[in-house]
Parts: sequence; structure tokens; C-alpha cells
Amino acid sequence: EMAAEAERRTGEPVTVMQFDALDSDATFAGVWVNACLLHVPDAELPAVLARIHRALVPGGWFYSSWKTGDGPGRDRLGRYYTKSCYR
Repeated sequence: EMAAEAERRTGEPVTVMQFDALDSDATFAGVWVNACLLHVPDAELPAVLARIHRALVPGGWFYSSWKTGDGPGRDRLGRYYTKSCYR
């Protein structure tokens, strides 16, 4: 719904995808990663960030939000977090 609203407001296409599906070169004016990268295992994070960087047009925008915490683990719902507060 957020992507549809962004398309409506900007008049620009908005794509929603998993990180492993991002295989583009200089395609996107912006990448919005809201509370998502904190689920990527540490060993995979450099490759994911490289995919994002490669997918941005020169001067493109990248936004990411993170939670703070003291290490990896699962929350009470079983969701895995790399560096977030999972208690």
C-alpha cells in the first residue's frame, strides 16, 4: 500500500522486491529500505549494500533505518535480527 501511495503522489513507478531480486545497474533514483536490512545476516550485508549501490543512478538517494541493540537473535515472534534489540 505504501508503494502504491508513493506512485500516486509522485507519478513515478515504485518497485517492491526482495534484496536478492535487485539486479539492476543505475536504474533507480532512490532506494527506501525501512527496517529491512536488520534482518540480513552480517555475512550477506556487504553484497546487499553493493547491489543497492549499483542499482542507484548517479546522485540517487538511499534511505535505511536500523534499530539499536547488542547482537543477533530472534524476537518473541521468531523474527531474526542481526544487530537489533530482539528482547
